Amino acid sequence: MFEDRTAIVCWVGNASRLADVSTEELKTLLSDQSMSSAREREVLDELSRRAAMRHKAAETADLVATVPALAASGDSAEMVRQAQARLDHAQGVRANAVQAALAAGYSLRTVAEIAHIAPSTAVRIGSQQLNN
Repeated sequence: MFEDRTAIVCWVGNASRLADVSTEELKTLLSDQSMSSAREREVLDELSRRAAMRHKAAETADLVATVPALAASGDSAEMVRQAQARLDHAQGVRANAVQAALAAGYSLRTVAEIAHIAPSTAVRIGSQQLNN
């Protein structure tokens, strides 16, 4: 085991070679107490880079799996447009309700709790002039 670790440490001699070392070997290196903190940081950076690459690959795989399903529906773009229109309408209705409640004298806290928004958002909406 010690010989393997020594071989890894020697083989990893420069930072550009860290990419050639397996993840398991990098993890083994981290348990080496004789490694300098600078080298340890390089190993941790390489492990972080690999984790980020795995995460990106998983996201890409999810996207690749999702896109054909959306394309198969044929109406995905229209469905997205309709959903966005509904969201925009709902935001307008909520804004009108906030303005009306504030104008009717309800407290800012009550309006914010009922609308499920932050009090600062209620103040901002209440001060807007809506053209609906």
